[in-house]
Amino acid sequence: MPKSLLTAIITVFIMLVGPSIAKAAPPTPISSLAGWNAEYWDNAEQNGEPILSRMDGAINFNWGNAAPNSELPSDHFSVRWLQTISVPASRYRFTLYADDGIRIFVNHKLVLNRWDNQGYQVHSVTVDLEGGGDLVRIDYVDRGGSARVQLKAQRITLAATAAPQRELRPVSKSNNRPWEIAFFNNTELKGEPIHTLQATNANFDWGKSKPKLVTQNGFSVRMTKREYLGAGNYRFIVAADDGIRMFVDGKLVVNDWQPARNHISRSTGLALDTGFHEIVVEYFNQGSSSQLNVTWELS
Repeated sequence: MPKSLLTAIITVFIMLVGPSIAKAAPPTPISSLAGWNAEYWDNAEQNGEPILSRMDGAINFNWGNAAPNSELPSDHFSVRWLQTISVPASRYRFTLYADDGIRIFVNHKLVLNRWDNQGYQVHSVTVDLEGGGDLVRIDYVDRGGSARVQLKAQRITLAATAAPQRELRPVSKSNNRPWEIAFFNNTELKGEPIHTLQATNANFDWGKSKPKLVTQNGFSVRMTKREYLGAGNYRFIVAADDGIRMFVDGKLVVNDWQPARNHISRSTGLALDTGFHEIVVEYFNQGSSSQLNVTWELS
């Protein structure tokens, strides 16, 4: 075949087929990964009750040879971070820079496991999320020497000229029904709510400001959600400033109805059958800083 004819055929092929080839667009960093429920243990296997519970704004720590806190050792400690993130349904890449071990769970499924003794490493996993509220859990362990960990997450999209993407196979979660949230202009949930809204997750940090239409220094909130959960033993975790109560199917599982700054309350293990369950969270703030973060996990 003449060389000129072969060149012409290749050129036509590229013109016809080239535009349909999927090209990855630059990944988009997730800007909403703030406000983690954090629990710290004085052992490497997260055994027993955590020594320290707090809210961490971001997973980005370089403790070196020091301890994260005066209550913890500088070696052989572990951490668990939990957050329900609200992002569009898409493919995401989670990258952890860590020394030593890490694990990532998405909607209770282990998607990355590097739980061993190692120097500073970079670990990455790509996951398809359904959107509308996905539970992300990050576990970290320091087994000795320097300790550091940082999380980055990016949304991976396709260029506008790309061919249709294959059907996503998302990490399964129960459902994405929204929270029904009511705000009251008092700390006792009395009277009619002054404002209502829906939200895909329960992660709020109002700081020193107030929710919309709230005029009092003290206010209260009631959140309700009907959630489909698989059978299992669940632990419910609430980070709040100030008081909090939580009910599951009418049963009081968390009761810390008192002024308290930046604290985390958790239920004992609660055995649930497969099906829909009614979840109610009640919260009050007496003034100053206010925040509320609700998550749960299979224990």
